[in-house]
Amino acid sequence: MRIGFDLDGTLITCREKQVYLMDILAKVYDINLDKDFFWELKRGGANNIDSLRKMKICENIVLNLNDKWIMDIENLEWLFFDKKIDGVSLFLENLIKKGHSLHLISARNNKFNSLMQLEILNLTKFFKTIDFVSQRKNENKSFFLKKRGVHLYIGDTEYDSLSCKESNIQSILVCSGMRNKSYLANLGVLVVDNVLDLDGILYEGN
Repeated sequence: MRIGFDLDGTLITCREKQVYLMDILAKVYDINLDKDFFWELKRGGANNIDSLRKMKICENIVLNLNDKWIMDIENLEWLFFDKKIDGVSLFLENLIKKGHSLHLISARNNKFNSLMQLEILNLTKFFKTIDFVSQRKNENKSFFLKKRGVHLYIGDTEYDSLSCKESNIQSILVCSGMRNKSYLANLGVLVVDNVLDLDGILYEGN
């Protein structure tokens, strides 16, 4: 089977860089960000702007914080906050041994830094193909899902599920990343706690 994987929140952690970057940016405006509440809002389906608005932050500051956050989030100093999900390397290795073909398709704008991060985390070797989908170039995952002939895609957001529906591809979502289980449960797809729970679901490949 050709299996596609998202990166952030699916194979690696994503909370620390997102929360701590926003916290540092907020301090410029003398705002003490409630980091846990900010992340709780995002996990419940909100984006940066909606989360900051719900925290009663001035609109002009909200927009400035979001713009700066987007500009900085893929810089290497913040990517170093990401860690592999415990046990993920062995999980991917076992999938390959079972005959599956693995393909990374993830939303990132800075391809160079992302490839460097994969090397640092020792993840590159597991994937037959690696595609980073740039929102700045108006790219979408559906195109790459079809291009790589993926049969199943593992992600962590509603956008992953939507891309799979557009491509007529099965999706499974993990709630270890950007969205919590209660939010993902409303999407009508299989939801598991993290990728390691898929070990008993994914059988011998073709």
